[in-house]
Amino acid sequence: MAQELADKEHTDPFGRQVRVSRGTVDRWTRDYRRGGFAALVPEPRKAVPRTPPEVLELAAALKRENPARTAAQIQRILRTTQGWSPTERTLQRHFVTAGLTGISGDKGVFGRFEATRGNELWTGDALHGPKIGGRKTYLFAFRSRCLTGCDH
Repeated sequence: MAQELADKEHTDPFGRQVRVSRGTVDRWTRDYRRGGFAALVPEPRKAVPRTPPEVLELAAALKRENPARTAAQIQRILRTTQGWSPTERTLQRHFVTAGLTGISGDKGVFGRFEATRGNELWTGDALHGPKIGGRKTYLFAFRSRCLTGCDH
């Protein structure tokens, strides 16, 4: 019966079709026999922070000293002074948790895609589409902030 279960596809909690190996079915059976349904419930993860708190505090102090510093800049400073740094994303998450995001007091910041007139700047993207007639297709899209109705 265990092999029959392993040979079939099953719907997982997210609605995907998955297969479960014979070894997994056997392990689940042993766990159930040993401790009932409670033995099948996974234990909560015991994640231990890998980044020393003093490094994160130093990164936060650098951000407080100059709020315009990016996580990438702080990462470079830490690598230079400490010989090691957490990833840029780890620093970004820490800054969000510590409430150190954004440049305080500067309301006139614009994105790097600022245009001074319509049709001056275009953005584009491409996606893989469905196969049609056995061949790959692609979807290309381009846009400007002012495609129609411009008086420029």
